[in-house]
Formats: sequence, structure tokens, C-alpha cells
Amino acid sequence: MVITKSISRFARNTVTLLQTVRDFKAWGVDIFFEEQNIHTMSGDGELMMTILASYAQEESRSASENQKWRIKRNFEEGMPWNGAMLGYLMKNCL
Repeated sequence: MVITKSISRFARNTVTLLQTVRDFKAWGVDIFFEEQNIHTMSGDGELMMTILASYAQEESRSASENQKWRIKRNFEEGMPWNGAMLGYLMKNCL
């Protein structure tokens, strides 16, 4: 048995998650997601996992888009993205 914290920690992509879970099932290995309390060997486990994985994938995509937007906005305003870019510390720059 593989025990993992949550679906979103196991895979960020629904297709990858389902393929991996099916591979493990073929080998007779159960995956347990603690946060969602889902066993992949149970009958309704794959349906619930698919729904929750789709939600996690969309949430990850949305967070990525928000971060890209914020970085772009900061550059447009002349603000550095991070105080420690490329290993250098920026002091008294603004």
C-alpha cells in the first residue's frame, strides 16, 4: 500500500494520476489518500478520485496563472519579482 497526504500532492494532472493509479492497481497495490480518505482499490474510489483530481488540477492551474499575472504586473510597475533574484540580494534599490 502507498499512503499519500492528498490527491493534489500525488499528481497535478488528472490523466497522470489515473494512469499511475491504474498501473498500481494492476500490480495489486492500493493507494490511500489520507486527506480525502480514499482507497483506490474500493469500488467508488476511482470516481471520487477523478472528480477531486480534476478540481485539484484546475486549482493548480489557477494558482499558476495568478502568479504569472502578478509577476508580469510587478515588472510593468518596475518592481523586482523577488528580493533574492539569481542568488543576489538587492539593497536600497527602490
